[in-house]
Amino acid sequence: MKKVMVLLLVALMMFSTTAMVFAEETTTEVTNERPERTNEEKRAAVTELYVTYFAEGLDAFNEVIEAHKSFHESTRTERELFKADVLAAREAFKESVKAGDMTREEAKVILEEAKAENVAVKAEVEAIRLLKQADVEANKAEMQVARESLRAALESEVIDNALVASILNQMTGLMNNHLDIDYLYYDMIHELFDTQDNII
Repeated sequence: MKKVMVLLLVALMMFSTTAMVFAEETTTEVTNERPERTNEEKRAAVTELYVTYFAEGLDAFNEVIEAHKSFHESTRTERELFKADVLAAREAFKESVKAGDMTREEAKVILEEAKAENVAVKAEVEAIRLLKQADVEANKAEMQVARESLRAALESEVIDNALVASILNQMTGLMNNHLDIDYLYYDMIHELFDTQDNII
């Protein structure tokens, strides 16, 4: 009988993001758009910058935005499917006890063992979360510097097109770095729970 591990739900929360898609956050701050504007409007404003100053980089910009959206959509779907499996497995566990496949005492032992294991696993999940948080914050700090450089370049009396293009290219690279961070820690969580002989 596989053990019940409620902590998996905690780990799954790492797949979610409370912030907007990174590229969409960037478009808001790059263009000084009003918060009430839609994501499509924000993206259109930044797209215009690429078209004007760095047309050859537009495809890469669009690709990283779509890749980031796809990542979060797929992980969101995965969470929902996993939660459904979780509920089904927990019900099956209860039914197994009711059917006499195990005694309540045996079920209690399994649950207590799982709770003990959860303490250690929770610490590992938190360590991964903190590592990801540090990498994301470092990435955001780099992006903030790039945004400020872009604003300064665009506000110059004479706009240096080559400089603006270089900054936009740098920002696309930082967006890709952010996506790499997402996948890195997503994979780390999967590897962590792939080693566990448990399921909720």
